[in-house]
Amino acid sequence: HKVKALIAFGEYLCIQNKVKEAKSKVKEAIKIAEKIDSSYLLAKAYQMLSHIYEVTKEWEKAFKSIKKVEEYNGELTSNKTHLGLDELNHRNMENEVASYKNLYAQMKQVAKIGACFTSNLQGDKIAEVIHQEVTKLLDMDIMGIAFYNNNELDYEVYDLQEEWLDSKNDLVRYTLRLAENCIEYQRDIIISDGNFEEYSLKNIKDSQTDMRLQSTIVTVLKIENKVLGAMVLGSYKANAYSQNDLNSSKIIASYLAITLQNMNLYQEVFYLAEHDALTGLLS
Repeated sequence: HKVKALIAFGEYLCIQNKVKEAKSKVKEAIKIAEKIDSSYLLAKAYQMLSHIYEVTKEWEKAFKSIKKVEEYNGELTSNKTHLGLDELNHRNMENEVASYKNLYAQMKQVAKIGACFTSNLQGDKIAEVIHQEVTKLLDMDIMGIAFYNNNELDYEVYDLQEEWLDSKNDLVRYTLRLAENCIEYQRDIIISDGNFEEYSLKNIKDSQTDMRLQSTIVTVLKIENKVLGAMVLGSYKANAYSQNDLNSSKIIASYLAITLQNMNLYQEVFYLAEHDALTGLLS
């Protein structure tokens, strides 16, 4: 407060043409500001001093005072920048910790889903189990599962509002094309903006509700380089899924591929237990 008062008093004396006294007051303010190491007050004091030197036409001293103003303003900006960076780093660290916590929770849920999958080997229930478990982990409006059955690709889509959708529904037909594309090229995809032109599709809509699909994750079900099918997750909201969600879906897809393979083996063993291997007749 004393420094500000001295600067203000110096300004008043300068206006009254008492330049020498004004200069003395401002220099006193500079000494105090230097003791308390305030870049802000030093910049203000030297700004006033440069004005006094302009009045007395001491141009060299005025120039040096202005350089001081620039120097202390630079320090002030630098200090603010460092404070800003410290705060930003702190926020980033908090965000990173939160991100890891969420990822850990996701992985725990994925492990539970995997255990649930591998304990269910009945073909007529597997799609229902998938729908029930995956919705616990990821936000979605639809879920599709495609898997090979006697070399034919069976595909069903579950809408969380409408339950199982009719195979003639555009939502079913077009998401099946996405699944087939991923199976053919053995790649996983994530789409967040409703743009499916890369797959020769403009809009994917539910024929009944006219709801437009905006976000999609498609993961291939594969085990030991053998493709068993694909899983499709979809949302009517844009940017519904992150890279972490895609990674979680890939792990779920791995569990699901193991489950499908075990299910096929289980059915094969069950058949052989009841039928003659040579004739195919009931034993």
